[in-house]
Order: sequence, then structure tokens, then C-alpha cells
Amino acid sequence: MNWNDNGRGMMDGYGSGSAYHILGMIAMVAFFALLVWILFRFVGPKSQSDGSPKGSNKGADSTAALEHLDMRLAKGELPVEEYKVLKEHLQK
Repeated sequence: MNWNDNGRGMMDGYGSGSAYHILGMIAMVAFFALLVWILFRFVGPKSQSDGSPKGSNKGADSTAALEHLDMRLAKGELPVEEYKVLKEHLQK
């Protein structure tokens, strides 16, 4: 004889608790998704604030930019004054 049994079963008439199980699984999936996002965000590929990879060679990038600037000057796309200003900026 069970003194707490009111005739409606173990869950007191609210079904088998499947809604709580579903909500629990959704919360668990959201927690693990957040955990994975945090891991990839802080442990994933390192990048600098300018968006370039951490190990990138800035000298090679500026050399390519200077070559492109030279080509624009050679094609006549840039006046000499603007070329000089941009070249100074790239060499800093």
C-alpha cells in the first residue's frame, strides 16, 4: 500500500515527463554547442586584430603591395604624387 498514491500514477497525472526530457536535451545540446564555440573561438586558429593570420610574414605582404603599386604607376592609374604618398605609407 502506497500512502502517497492518489490514483493518478507516479507523475501525479502530468504524463511521463517527456516535455521535461525534451527541454533538458535541448538545453544540453545548446550547452555543448556553446562549449564547442568557445573552444574554437579561443583555442582555434590564432589571428591578429587586423584579420591576418598570426604567423604571416608582413614583409612579404608589403612587398606584394609595393609591386602592385608600381604596376598601377606604370599603367598610369596613379599620379606620381599619390604614388609617393602611398609608397611611404606602405613602407612604415
